[in-house]
Parts: sequence; structure tokens; C-alpha cells
Amino acid sequence: MARDTIMRGALVILWLAIAIVALRHIPAGSAAALKHLPGGFWLAALAYVLVHPLADLAIFRRLWGVRDGMFGALTRRFLSNELMFAYSGDVYLFAWARTRGIAAPLHAIKDVSVLSALVGNGVTIALVVPFLANKGLATPGLTFPHIALSCAVVIAPSIGMIGLRRRLLRMTGPDALFVTGVHLVRAVAMLGLLIPVWLTVEPGLTLDTCVLFLTLRQLISGLPFMPGKDMLFAGAVAAIGKAGGAASIAAALGAFGVVGVEVALALVVAAATLIPPGVVPARRIRPGHR
Repeated sequence: MARDTIMRGALVILWLAIAIVALRHIPAGSAAALKHLPGGFWLAALAYVLVHPLADLAIFRRLWGVRDGMFGALTRRFLSNELMFAYSGDVYLFAWARTRGIAAPLHAIKDVSVLSALVGNGVTIALVVPFLANKGLATPGLTFPHIALSCAVVIAPSIGMIGLRRRLLRMTGPDALFVTGVHLVRAVAMLGLLIPVWLTVEPGLTLDTCVLFLTLRQLISGLPFMPGKDMLFAGAVAAIGKAGGAASIAAALGAFGVVGVEVALALVVAAATLIPPGVVPARRIRPGHR
């Protein structure tokens, strides 16, 4: 009992530290501006944050057949990956799955991550197409060779993963199709929810500017081992400066608002960690891949 209490206390301190570190990345001036934003901004930001763990919930319920405590574990996974560094949440999920007696959880987590990367690359390419079709979206310093090289860097690994899918993936074909479909819906939903986040700050945003911002955000989301991607996105928009001051402020406040929601969820997680877990009988769950 004492050991469990100490462990829960350590986890609470960890999540509080994560929340504080993330919160310190929000400039004081921006934090003041966030207080005056309408409720629609926060609803869109909350929906954006929750889409990812909800999509994961649909995926891992199918693969593992587990229900109790899974949404909390997947929320912790998402927050760890976003606020700490990529794959730290996957390590947590693996440890959580092992405590639930799930057989071969590493294979399921790896397969889900591989398919997520494939879908993310496909969405990135789909967003880059407008850059090639509309010269008005071209940003300073980005020419056709730059864009073509970027597409090649995205496409090449995807082709390799598709070619080696039988060796990379352990899940069945129907499961792989289901997971791919969920990833695609999640990616489109998350990108789509960013638009109302920005529009509540600056209703005059044009479609071209929104596509530019979505493309930048999607490109940054694919960077491995990079924490604070929303902060990086806000910095990238400010560095480009093409969209104008009002649009840049909308993108920055949107990024800060998303981080604020993630910080609030991290605090909720810290509080929930204090609650002693119920007694869960040790039992074997069906294998991670059917």
C-alpha cells in the first residue's frame, strides 16, 4: 500500500511538472489575450485535443477488447507524446497494457504507429498539392524544387513501408484497413477543427491562408522526437510572416489555446492519479492481433 501511494505521488508530481513546463511556453501577453476569446474557441480546441484519444480508443478496443480505464490511458499517451516527446506516450501505453495482461501489446502499438505515419504522409502530400496548383500559396524562399524535394522525402519512406508491409505489420488485413480508416478520419477531423479555432480569433482569414497554416501544421506534426509542436507551429507562422499580422496572431493564439487545453487535461490527469485504482483481477486478454 505504501509503495502504491509513493508511486501515485511521484506520478502526480510528474504530471504537474509537465503541465508547468508546457504552460511556461505560453507568453504572458498571449495568456492575457486568451482570457477574452469566446467559448467557441475553447470548444473547438477541446474537440481538437480529444479527437486523437477517441480515435485511439476505437482502434485499441478493436485490437485488445479492453474497455475499463482505456480512455484515461490513451489520453495520457496523447498528452505524453504532445507535451513531452514523441513515443514517450507509447512507452506508457505499453507498460499499461502489460499490467492489464494484454498479450504482445508492443506489436499492436507498433503497427498502429506505422499506419498512422503512412496516413499522415498521405494527408501531407494532399495538402502540399495546393502549393503546386496555386502560386499565391507559395511562401518566401520556397520554390518548386524545394517543394518537390519535400514531397520526395515524404513519399519515399511511405513507399518503403507499403512495400514491406507484410514484414512490418503483424495485424490482419481487416484490422489494418480499420485502423487506416480511423487514422484518416482522425487526421481530417483534427485539421478541420483547427479552422474554427483560427476563425474565432480572426474571422477574416482566407481559404488560402487556412490551407497554408494546415500544411505547415501537418508538416510539423510529422517531425519525430519533437515536443511542443504547437509552439513550433506558432514560431513557423511568425517566421514566414506572409499571411499578415492578424492571421499570424490567430495562428499563434490557436496554438497557445490548444496547449492551454492540454495543460488543463494534464492537471486533470494529475488529480485523477491521486484516486486509488479499483481492484482489477489479473486476467489474460485476447492477443493484441487477431
